[in-house]
Amino acid sequence: MTGMERYKKAFAEMPPEIREAEVNKETHDAVTVYMDMGRLADVQVSRQTAMYIRVTGEKTGCYYTQDIGEDALDALKKAYENSFYGENEPEKILTDKSKMVLGGKRACSDVKQLTDTAVGLMKKAMAELPVS
Repeated sequence: MTGMERYKKAFAEMPPEIREAEVNKETHDAVTVYMDMGRLADVQVSRQTAMYIRVTGEKTGCYYTQDIGEDALDALKKAYENSFYGENEPEKILTDKSKMVLGGKRACSDVKQLTDTAVGLMKKAMAELPVS
């Protein structure tokens, strides 16, 4: 079961004090190109995924995690508990109160394509820098 599937299941099991919930998943890819005297020295690729959770009860609370395997219901409860530490009032985050919202976006699903493109652009830019 993927992270987002766990949240779909958790929406059905939410405590009654949580009226609305929203979960967004973002994945960011980073490519670092190391150049030495105009030549490619190394390339490193990393991927970071994070979950952003927002719930509304008496107030609105948020929770951020990079632990994709974290229990979804626990994460929703943490967001709810965080609502008691802020001054914010409940926000209307959903237009249809009978539905919960899952969102997701990937920066790039093909890391090799991203790497090849980024390396080419960075090599070109680095080659144009003056070497001292």
